[in-house]
Amino acid sequence: MNDEPELFPQEKPKKKRGPNAHTRAQREDSGSVSLEAKKIVFDYWKERHSKRVAVMDVKREARIGWAVKHYGMQKCKEAIDGCLLSDWHMGKNPNGKKYNDIHNIFVDAKHVEMFLDRFEKATGKTARQEWIEDGGGR
Repeated sequence: MNDEPELFPQEKPKKKRGPNAHTRAQREDSGSVSLEAKKIVFDYWKERHSKRVAVMDVKREARIGWAVKHYGMQKCKEAIDGCLLSDWHMGKNPNGKKYNDIHNIFVDAKHVEMFLDRFEKATGKTARQEWIEDGGGR
């Protein structure tokens, strides 16, 4: 047996990472939402967060589509506004970095609902009040 190291060791093939199960599910859910609805939410985010140059790429489109499917367009806009109310996400943190990208707002249900809570607390509107104002399910 030879204990000398190989001159040209064979490299192990690198594992290819793909989207995780959550991301795949978001992409699947996104397909049932119109591109127009996604664009409305994207444009709203761009305007409210003063993003002059931003592109709705595949990842952003999937996050928005997932959120619109599960929360509706109005709630997505409220979550976007809720992010504006978070000092941390708007850059008042030790890094001085903003965490207000679509990816951060619509990353998962926990984050969407956190931003919706911020919006609700700031505006004083509850889901029940909105339901009543909208006609109470009529």
